[in-house]
Amino acid sequence: MKCNGGFLLISPKFFGYEKEIKIELERQLKADVSYCDIRPKNDFFTKLFMRIGATFLIKKRIKQHQDGIIEKIRQEKFSTILLINPEGLSNEFFKKIKDVVPGVNIILYLWDSIENKPLVKPLLSNFSQIYSFDKNDCQQYGFDFLPLFFSNSYDKIARLTTPKIDIAFIGTVHSQRMNVIKKVEAASVRDNFVFYKYLYIQNWIIFVVRKIADKNFKNVSQFTFNFTPLTSQEINSVYADTKAILDIEHDKQKGLTMRTFETLGAGLKLITTNKNIIDYDIYTPENVLVIDKDNVHIDPEFLNTPFKDYPEDIIGKYSLSSWVSTILSSQKRDL
Repeated sequence: MKCNGGFLLISPKFFGYEKEIKIELERQLKADVSYCDIRPKNDFFTKLFMRIGATFLIKKRIKQHQDGIIEKIRQEKFSTILLINPEGLSNEFFKKIKDVVPGVNIILYLWDSIENKPLVKPLLSNFSQIYSFDKNDCQQYGFDFLPLFFSNSYDKIARLTTPKIDIAFIGTVHSQRMNVIKKVEAASVRDNFVFYKYLYIQNWIIFVVRKIADKNFKNVSQFTFNFTPLTSQEINSVYADTKAILDIEHDKQKGLTMRTFETLGAGLKLITTNKNIIDYDIYTPENVLVIDKDNVHIDPEFLNTPFKDYPEDIIGKYSLSSWVSTILSSQKRDL
């Protein structure tokens, strides 16, 4: 069965980014793009079992879902499939795809490191092109390097002339983030900074487990934790009233986060624990302050000096439009 030229996006649902990617793909392709969630459901246990590889616990549910994806591919005869951050997949799944549509071009994009998602390693031979946001993984595995991006909404934020918030953190609380947030809070109290925090945890089960088992969650009674993420409109509202955004990378990741590019794309300053940013052309000390996780110091002058605008040829290549353009320019390699 030959391909018919259609495009399929398969990815987890992730704070609405999959919708923005789909819209931009359709804009550039000037055609409809189909979407399939990589997970059969987005409840806590389904996400957990798929992430850690315990798919045997929901084997029937996953098989039904993946059979549905295969059937959609068989009917639509897609010529290109973009798969982002796979979970719960097997080599058999890819064999079925290639059986129903021989010659299909399957592209992989990883916005997690291999160290953080080791279960993807046995699947790598199934892809015609592999991109990663992690430079180290690209060097080790021969992937093509493609950083993350800022979506179109962030370059249209109407900034307030006198923002009330000095530093803002909006994000999921995981790994060492809580420890860093405590230290930034202490520095803010000491230096009289206004520090806005929206601490998101996926659900109360994770919160209880961390309260019991994670030493970083000791003595956190002064913090408010939220089980619902902010909408993009709510995030934009905070950004508009903020001088600098705090970014704390995952302990097992070296690549720059989405928050990094959203912040700089919106014309805000960035305070980050990820020292790897100094190797990127987006790094400039006027806009980016790298802090030590163990010894947090924030220079007031950094917050009180103006943001230095980037040349369009630098900031533009980290836009969603540029990211999608790179994906669409992929050439098949021999498997």
